[in-house]
Amino acid sequence: MKRIARKNRTIRLLRWVFQREDQFLTCQVDRERHQAAYTLSLVPHWDVKQAVSETYDAGVGAFRRHAAIADQLRSQGWTLAAYSVAR
Repeated sequence: MKRIARKNRTIRLLRWVFQREDQFLTCQVDRERHQAAYTLSLVPHWDVKQAVSETYDAGVGAFRRHAAIADQLRSQGWTLAAYSVAR
């Protein structure tokens, strides 16, 4: 049986990890490898079951939403702890 890894289905375009006190939250944008779809995910590290994702047809929509979320998080006292870009 062949195993299909997530990294073969998506391309990570942007990943930011925010921190406030001892809590961490990841906001990232991925592109589906074989289709024109972009997924923005917001994952609280303290409860990954509460993760949410939104799908966009165009990358510009996903990046705008990422920027809006990042702005809102900063205004709530979150700081950027780590980041990575396309891999």
